[in-house]
Amino acid sequence: MTVAIEPAPHRLTWEAFIELPRELLRNAELHDGEVVYVAPAERHHQLTLVNLIGVLLPWVRKQHGEMIPDAFVRIAERWGYQPDLAFYTADRVPEGRSYYQQAPNLVVEILSPSTRRKDLMRKPPHYLSVGVEEIWLVDVEERLIMVIGPDLAYHEFATGDTLTSSVLPGFQVAFDELIDPDR
Repeated sequence: MTVAIEPAPHRLTWEAFIELPRELLRNAELHDGEVVYVAPAERHHQLTLVNLIGVLLPWVRKQHGEMIPDAFVRIAERWGYQPDLAFYTADRVPEGRSYYQQAPNLVVEILSPSTRRKDLMRKPPHYLSVGVEEIWLVDVEERLIMVIGPDLAYHEFATGDTLTSSVLPGFQVAFDELIDPDR
């Protein structure tokens, strides 16, 4: 009896991953060298993202920073994520058209049923380890925003609260402006 043994799949480096054709990078992350595709976001997820962009954009422009949906964030040689939203202060914005070399100051992950556990358990320590200063975990289902800072300071914001951020000095917004009220 002959048994065919298939070689282990080729594990990509971060550099090889970001050089893949653009269509292969949509909704993709790199987990231990393997390309992992995430299901497209549901309507309420997308509406919350649009709300976040709408309230953050004026503040970001005044600061001369950049805010990018689905930015590529390198975690390690064979790890990288695409948070729903990333904010970079002016000093972290690359010149020209290159990818961001530094971690964003702030990342926003809107929790989805298919990625919830990973987004809550794996991603925060990874983001903090590369210099992300603050993480917003937005739970549309529970109508809750969990904020984690670099010292692992933890704050929750819910209906009726005003969301503030240590990374976005002077920024504040009513929680109810962010999450779709029909949810």
